Amino acid sequence: MDVVFVANTMIIVSICSLLINNVVASDVSYSRRELKALLDFGWPYMSSTAHHCHWKGITCDDDGRVAELSLQSQVGCNDEPRCHDLGHLDPFVFTSLTSIHLSSCGLYGDIPPHIGYLSNLSYLNLSHNHLEYILPLSLANLRELHTLDISYNEFSSVIPREIGNLSELTHLDLSNNRLEGELPLSLSNLIKLDMLELSYNQFSGVIPEIGSLSELSYLDLSHNLLKGELPLSLPNLTKLEMLDISRNIFTGVIPSGIATLSELTYLDLSHNRLKGVLPLSLLNLTKLQVLKISSNDFSGAIPPEIGCLARLTHLHMSQNRFYSELPISVANPTQLQMLKIYQNLIHGSIPSELGNLQLLVVLDLSNNGITGAIPSELGNLQSLVDLDLSNNSIAGSLPSTITQLTRLRFLKLEMNRLKVFL
Repeated sequence: MDVVFVANTMIIVSICSLLINNVVASDVSYSRRELKALLDFGWPYMSSTAHHCHWKGITCDDDGRVAELSLQSQVGCNDEPRCHDLGHLDPFVFTSLTSIHLSSCGLYGDIPPHIGYLSNLSYLNLSHNHLEYILPLSLANLRELHTLDISYNEFSSVIPREIGNLSELTHLDLSNNRLEGELPLSLSNLIKLDMLELSYNQFSGVIPEIGSLSELSYLDLSHNLLKGELPLSLPNLTKLEMLDISRNIFTGVIPSGIATLSELTYLDLSHNRLKGVLPLSLLNLTKLQVLKISSNDFSGAIPPEIGCLARLTHLHMSQNRFYSELPISVANPTQLQMLKIYQNLIHGSIPSELGNLQLLVVLDLSNNGITGAIPSELGNLQSLVDLDLSNNSIAGSLPSTITQLTRLRFLKLEMNRLKVFL
């Protein structure tokens, strides 16, 4: 009986030893494959005297497997813009990766089609490189991903609708590529998104309903080919702080419900085909610091309530059809640095109160129907660099206080009725 027990015990010990040896052998095999892949990739901080887990930019887990890759420069590239082939970082080799941050490091090629095999990946940043071709469908398998940034590359496909499967995403940046097609409806599934950056691409069609993205604080759709009216669900995004839809082909009016976006500090609607009068609800956005609505078809009067936007630093209303006098209240935002209302139908005189804007750097009221004299108070604008009052009907003499503008570099007064010129 004792002999049988001893024999069984020895068998169990042998099996355990075999399993341990197999695990160790497997870990060694993976470690060697990782090392070879890093050497083929040309990792710039390799060392012949240290295990690759101790190389700069590489973090390993407790099992000695590479968990994080971090490289944000082109060190070792010898001025070659394309020096690291992403294909060498095979997901079947680096199966334990949780974070990849390889930005501005000279990557080229495409995203491996089986990247979805990295089921634990939570952070992926490949921005500012030379990656191209299509976005692989397997990206949708990265269910733990909270950050996806592939901006400033050369991708030229559509956004796969499967991207809506990335339910943990909080940060999505696909900007500055050549992506095209319509924005997939599945974007509305990404309800944890805090930032959505899709600017400088070739997206077309209408904005899908995005009212479900209630956590968004940053939304940039600028420099695309998007069209149609602004979605009625836009006012649902009550946490928005930055909204930029400039340089598209949007039509219609500004939704009156925009007043619910009370956290907005930056709003750019410029270079579209929006029309109508400015809704007073827009002027309830008292946290706004930047308001750009230039190059649209807005009309009517500039409402005196514009002065309620007391935190404004930039106000751009040029190239519209505003027809009114310039309200005195436009001088209420004392932090104003740029005031551009050129090429409208503004009439009446220049409010002397503009002279109170001590931080104003640019004042452009050109190409309007402004009359009267240049107020001497403009000489108080000690920060002014650019003053353009050309193509109006301004009369009288140039005030001597203009000589107090010691920082002035550009002064345009032509096509007026002035008697005296500098």
